[in-house]
Amino acid sequence: MSDEKRGSFVGPIFGHYDFEKIIAHEVLNKASAMDRIRIIEEFMEVAAATQNDEAYLKLLGLLKKAYEFTAYDLAGAEVEKWKSYEQERFARNLAEKKFRERIRNIFSDLPTASSLVNSRLWIVKQISSEWYENLTPQSRSAFGFLCKAYTTIANPKERQGILQIIQEKTGGWFKPELLEEWLEEPNIPDEIQQRLVIARTRNGHPSLAKHDIRCAKLLKNFKLEERSPSAIKLAECLLKNVFLLDNAVLQLLKNMQSGWGLEREKIGESEYVVGKIEAAIDALQIISITVKLPNECAAELGADVFDRARRHVEAWRKDHIGNNVSITVEGGKSNLRLCKLYLT
Repeated sequence: MSDEKRGSFVGPIFGHYDFEKIIAHEVLNKASAMDRIRIIEEFMEVAAATQNDEAYLKLLGLLKKAYEFTAYDLAGAEVEKWKSYEQERFARNLAEKKFRERIRNIFSDLPTASSLVNSRLWIVKQISSEWYENLTPQSRSAFGFLCKAYTTIANPKERQGILQIIQEKTGGWFKPELLEEWLEEPNIPDEIQQRLVIARTRNGHPSLAKHDIRCAKLLKNFKLEERSPSAIKLAECLLKNVFLLDNAVLQLLKNMQSGWGLEREKIGESEYVVGKIEAAIDALQIISITVKLPNECAAELGADVFDRARRHVEAWRKDHIGNNVSITVEGGKSNLRLCKLYLT
């Protein structure tokens, strides 16, 4: 997009005493797109040399604007590969990318002990816009920049500003499970880790805290920090097996009472297991299925319910070979108790 379509770079001049804007108007508006970037960066070098944070910050804003005005020049012939209605967006995105690449280099060249605190924080804020909750290469690069900037800076105000940026970015947007992944990234300063932990707790709400407490209690006697890698690997394998078996048992219980069970009171005409079903896994040796019949259930129906449960278990064991299962059906009018044990 041309400067003529977007208006002059500096903007209109009001009055006869706006001398600085007159100079800027003459120098920057008449410069070519690429020369304008060069001129602004030369002014930035002067501002940096004199430690003029206010001037440097304004020049950074002008530099960003210059990249926006220069978008089509930066895109070059690449822009022609896009459809006409997509060209402006492509050029704008490319200009933003190149601008952030440039200010990364500018940031690394600035003395860490300089007084350009607000300017440096402005740059950090710009780069942080590339940091999202998903661990993409671009997002990792932006987060790595934040961590490195925090590590290399000694100014307390600037370090606090970076921590504030991180707190605002994580806000209520970053999912707790993704923050857990970010915490595993290398070379994260302790203070930034603390902000990530706080964000995980805040975004996860009380339910996450309660979940963490339950997990901690489960592993308390295991003393994870003292265990060898092989012991941890074995524990993970055993827990996975328990998880898979428990899910399989839950599916069995669901199958036993699937459907509406409209014919469940009719003997020989339903597979619906009447009553309250409970399951227990005993040290991975025996899966105990207990069906408590309703008080009004007759003995004949109770016996049929037992046969229904037995057929469900036999069908289930075909897909889950190696599991020992016991069935108990009890209760009803006659205080029935029928049992069967399936061993491998």
